[in-house]
Amino acid sequence: MANTSDTIGAILIGALVSAVLSGTVTTQAFIYFRLYGSDDYKRNIFIAVHIPYRTLDAFHSSMAFASLWIYFIRHWGDSTVFDFIPWTIALTVALTAIVTLISHCFFAHRVYNLSGFSWWLTAPILVLAGARLVAALVSTSEMMILRSYKAFIDRVGWVFTMGLSLSTAVDLFITLSLIILLQRSRTGFSTLNVRRPTSLNLHF
Repeated sequence: MANTSDTIGAILIGALVSAVLSGTVTTQAFIYFRLYGSDDYKRNIFIAVHIPYRTLDAFHSSMAFASLWIYFIRHWGDSTVFDFIPWTIALTVALTAIVTLISHCFFAHRVYNLSGFSWWLTAPILVLAGARLVAALVSTSEMMILRSYKAFIDRVGWVFTMGLSLSTAVDLFITLSLIILLQRSRTGFSTLNVRRPTSLNLHF
């Protein structure tokens, strides 16, 4: 039987943290839109990218809380449910990967522009992000087939771990690339007005 803290406990904490972070991103997006809503180009980019992103993120949160409903309400008192993987949990893995891919592609575009259109820096980000998506989709498929945490870990747990490792590698690669590129392209803050640092923080 699966450990309660490793399954349902982790899902509960993850769903709550996800909801908090989702609300934080929504607030930041609202502030950004208020500041740059008069710019037609930025407004169109905002609508084209952020609306689908927020829709997928909201769907992800709803699946996480639907899973909690299945565990705590529908199967209340049934100890065998601790090893059960509902389809809603499996779907959150794929949704997380898709949302992450959108974020990685956005930052890959930033790296591409800041590096002077260098594919040597951009291509590894896109390749690793694509591999992470494939690993997540395989994990989702196996979860829906096996429907057991123990069976999933024993059979393809390494695929899930590989997906998380790839996502971490992409995050580190993007972070280091942006730090180096921004360090090289900085012109000093003496020529910037007070509004610029805030704009940079919101933009990146």
